[in-house]
Amino acid sequence: MPGVSIIPATDQLANLETQLVSRLNRERTLRRVLRPLAEPFSFVLVDCPPALNLLTMNALTAADEVLIPVTSEFLALQALQDFLATAEEVRRELNERLKITGILVTQHQANTGHGRGILDALRQTFPDQIFQSVIPYSVGAKDSVAAAQSIFSYDPKSTVAEAYRGLAHELINNHAAQASQF
Repeated sequence: MPGVSIIPATDQLANLETQLVSRLNRERTLRRVLRPLAEPFSFVLVDCPPALNLLTMNALTAADEVLIPVTSEFLALQALQDFLATAEEVRRELNERLKITGILVTQHQANTGHGRGILDALRQTFPDQIFQSVIPYSVGAKDSVAAAQSIFSYDPKSTVAEAYRGLAHELINNHAAQASQF
């Protein structure tokens, strides 16, 4: 995609956590490496696995903002509470700039009562943090991953692609609104 640079993860990333354990100031390793590389970019996105491990701690320590994807499932709702507590601890102890940009509901199955109930619970619990854009569950999204293509290349007119475009507009509008406040 024009204007987008991607550094994909490799299997060596799994070894990195083991290597970091014995290092001093290990939570700040990604920040030290990323800062000079990030200079020419407007945004740098770091996609993390859904685990509160040393790699995720590094990402939170390096970040200015965190967008939290969460599926509309009960267990994800419980895990979200733990993640928010960890993010607050990182903000307090390692990265005072860190702020929660928002919570993005992904893989949402609107045709189930469970999915609708969890989405409602998220909106009630975090009314100012849930994005209006909701990413629907889609086999096409999984197929695009298997094809090593973005959803915008694989199926640009899909509901998933449209939902991500909506999210992009929300993020841009939120950043523009914040910039005008200063």
